[in-house]
Amino acid sequence: MTVQFFIGRSPDGEPRSPDYSHEMRATIEICKQMWQAFHAHQPYYAVIANLADPSLDLLIVSESGIGIMELKHYFGQISCHSDDGWYAGPKRMIAGVEGRGFKNPHEQVQAYAETVRQKLLAAPPWQKPWLPGKTIDWEDFKFHTAVCFTHPDAGLTQLYEDLRRKCRPITLPWEHFSILTPDQVPEWAVSLRFESGGGRADGYSRHRFQPQEIVRVLTELFGLTHWDEIASLMPAGQPYALLSHLENHLPVQDFPLELDEITIGRDINACHIPVLDRYFLVSRTHARITRSLDGLFIEDLGSTNGTFVDGKQVLRRIPLHHGQYITLGNAEPGPGACQFELSLQIENLAPLDATQKLGEINRTPEGQA
Repeated sequence: MTVQFFIGRSPDGEPRSPDYSHEMRATIEICKQMWQAFHAHQPYYAVIANLADPSLDLLIVSESGIGIMELKHYFGQISCHSDDGWYAGPKRMIAGVEGRGFKNPHEQVQAYAETVRQKLLAAPPWQKPWLPGKTIDWEDFKFHTAVCFTHPDAGLTQLYEDLRRKCRPITLPWEHFSILTPDQVPEWAVSLRFESGGGRADGYSRHRFQPQEIVRVLTELFGLTHWDEIASLMPAGQPYALLSHLENHLPVQDFPLELDEITIGRDINACHIPVLDRYFLVSRTHARITRSLDGLFIEDLGSTNGTFVDGKQVLRRIPLHHGQYITLGNAEPGPGACQFELSLQIENLAPLDATQKLGEINRTPEGQA
């Protein structure tokens, strides 16, 4: 397993889970993103939640670098004002303990990262050091910091512009800073690099952690424990629902839903569930089905002719339920429109092959037994 989960411990040694439900949900979602991206591949990644000292939300350690992340669950238009505070609409964000906090979430995660960095730079006497490579290189190691906005209705366009123009973040010499959403975390994790040592003569070799060294640092230095509770929630690769393509109200092909995000449309290269070009009312990337801890949802991706559930147009992200009919391109199935039926009862189904193209299905001609 190349993705492992760790968590801070309370004084009595028990796992120290996040205090708020939105933090827990966001942490689970990010863990699932990391699991789906990397659990079957090299290199190794460790995802750490809810440290006690410092009190940070997430720490990601790879073989190539370290990232420190603060989660914020604000919604609305996010911006930075002239007082260096970050705002969600008119509401100023809390960064750190209220009354003893920081100006903004960047300063907050920066301070937490400095605490982590100093712990790692302080090599234990008469023992193997915490960081890889030579001591002379450690001061130049880059640590990555990020603020991740976890609410789906957080608008970040203004914040990006404010940080580029009038509120440029003051980064420290050892720091790379990013603004993220949960779906961007795996890409950020891949980019983690210490960026010290090496050169053209040795092929720009980089310092690297070995997986066993990462586990040693997390358990011995930070006093963490394996987070078995969250590991048990990771996708096992089994279908959680079934989408049946219908023609003349009869199922002609079944698509098992296994991923947490499924795209449907006529673009065979971009969509997990492709539909034939003869369904001309269906856009190339038409609709998306997503699964989270809150349930199963569908949203229209700006299609030309709309997405409909049980005849009602989908104007925003809405929940799905067993037995509902999803029609792409029209409120009712007909020429050019494509219809599916959703089933959440899949326990007794035989193994399914969703790679078969719709045009390759052999069906009994109408009128024949």
